[in-house]
Amino acid sequence: MSLQMVDKKHVVELSFLLLVAGNLTMINMIALQPDQLDALIQDPSLLKPFVEELCRYHTASSFATRRVAKVDIKVRGHRGSEEALGFGWGDHRCIAASLARAEPEAVFSTLFQTLPTLKLAIPSSEINGSAPNKDIGVSELPVTWSSPQVS
Repeated sequence: MSLQMVDKKHVVELSFLLLVAGNLTMINMIALQPDQLDALIQDPSLLKPFVEELCRYHTASSFATRRVAKVDIKVRGHRGSEEALGFGWGDHRCIAASLARAEPEAVFSTLFQTLPTLKLAIPSSEINGSAPNKDIGVSELPVTWSSPQVS
């Protein structure tokens, strides 16, 4: 295998892909898992397992290979943090897997410290998903929060 230089256009396109794919994962985590989000707000030490579980639960791409367990099984009684197949495996592993974890970790570690009352402005059942031929996501995510009282 020979190394080749990557042109600037390709770097920009790949960077944009990584940013957008990771961003969708984060938006969906906020919108679709409010109970998990509440647990995280109450206990910030849950950050890494919170992000890992949400990455297992949700994929940002409607074009990804579907991975479905046909039968429930336990392997040695537990599952390891890196063993989920949501990001694929081997040569086809998602190039943005690390970014998809890092973005929500960075956001969730500060967002709810800054805006602790941030919540959905509408019931989650009213959130509209993106078109079937687009990456999985929401078309709009109305949120609200209370301003701190000034004394």
